[in-house]
Amino acid sequence: MNNNHIKANLALSNLNLRRYINMKASLVILAGVLLAFAVLGVVHADAATSNVQSSVTVNGYVSVTITVNPLCSGTMNFTSGNPGDVNKPVTCQNVTAGAVSVRNDPISNGNIAVDTTGLNFTSGGNKIAITNVAFDRDNTAANKTAMAESPVYKTVYTGVTPGQSKDVWYWMNIPSGQASGSYTTTITVRGQ
Repeated sequence: MNNNHIKANLALSNLNLRRYINMKASLVILAGVLLAFAVLGVVHADAATSNVQSSVTVNGYVSVTITVNPLCSGTMNFTSGNPGDVNKPVTCQNVTAGAVSVRNDPISNGNIAVDTTGLNFTSGGNKIAITNVAFDRDNTAANKTAMAESPVYKTVYTGVTPGQSKDVWYWMNIPSGQASGSYTTTITVRGQ
């Protein structure tokens, strides 16, 4: 073998060795880059999904608005009368509007009942029992129901749905022989 041929083979071997080393270095660099992407989260992996059951509890909620007929100017006064008079109405109620209106507000999520009660009328030492006052649902004194003394309530309506308003009409009987005077009381209306 001549020296030129040995030099050529040696040069070729050195060239292959450099290529091999460069290729190995490139693989090491590539592996390092992939490792860096994996650590930094740049390498995309398959997404995972999971169904998670959730729940919510909605509480029962009722919002009620009770309004005295605007014609009453904030009070429910019965018409004046004589002992023995019957079915004396509250002065401000009329055919289309009772003395009091109860509304189950639209935000409510349940029906309500409308109840009423009251205390006995008094004037000095005299009294008129609240049972002499009656209420009804349709402005017809013939269908009235006598009130009970507080704390006992009498039901006027049941099943009043959200957004619905109901009126209550009141009448009073003045007992025979009742002493004269200006009698006052408190009448309560509730929606629940």
